[in-house]
Amino acid sequence: MEQREEQNHNEKQFEAVLAKIDPELARIRRYLKETRVDPVIIAGLINAIYEVSYMSGTGVVMVTIQKGKIINLEPRIKFEYGIKALIEETEDI
Repeated sequence: MEQREEQNHNEKQFEAVLAKIDPELARIRRYLKETRVDPVIIAGLINAIYEVSYMSGTGVVMVTIQKGKIINLEPRIKFEYGIKALIEETEDI
């Protein structure tokens, strides 16, 4: 077997084993390969999702892309205080 053929064979075996051990991870890997999305962004997305979930449980994860490059990955956390922003003049502080 040539080196490239051997590499393809090993990759297929790895994918088959991964699909049995962790089907979700195998699915993510397959999507990354199909879409050619850089896997480096995944760690940032996971962290941003965690921050929103941990801090308030409500929010948005924003990914800003310009000219094919990710320029910003930002968790936007929503806090629901349920209080008025301004105090009426008749209320004590």
